[in-house]
Amino acid sequence: MLNCERCHEEHDGSFATGRFCSKACANARDHSETTKLKTSKSMAGKRKQLFDKTCPHCQKVFRVTPAGLSRRFCSVECKWAHPIDDSLRKRFSDAKKREYANGRVVVGGYTKRIEVSTSNGTFVVQGSFEV
Repeated sequence: MLNCERCHEEHDGSFATGRFCSKACANARDHSETTKLKTSKSMAGKRKQLFDKTCPHCQKVFRVTPAGLSRRFCSVECKWAHPIDDSLRKRFSDAKKREYANGRVVVGGYTKRIEVSTSNGTFVVQGSFEV
């Protein structure tokens, strides 16, 4: 019989390498003060700078990292609840019409239009999945 390094219970050693009695004990972490101090020193200066932004829907101030600077809303709920003004809706609509006219974008990905000749004539389809 072996003793678990974490809880000191006796066990048969059948879990993993036998050092611990269970997954819970193997995954538990007891860091010493020395280890905590080393980790703290190594992380100093590496913390990400946070920026304050204001949600245009609820006016709540929220914080983002540099990677999230393009984020406009504090939550998904605010994003979907915020009304889109007509000029923005028209810009999106016009862009999608141009992409569709060029045969580039369909729902689910990008494709090109394909001409298919059959006994009934020639047809233009979007991608081979329609053939």
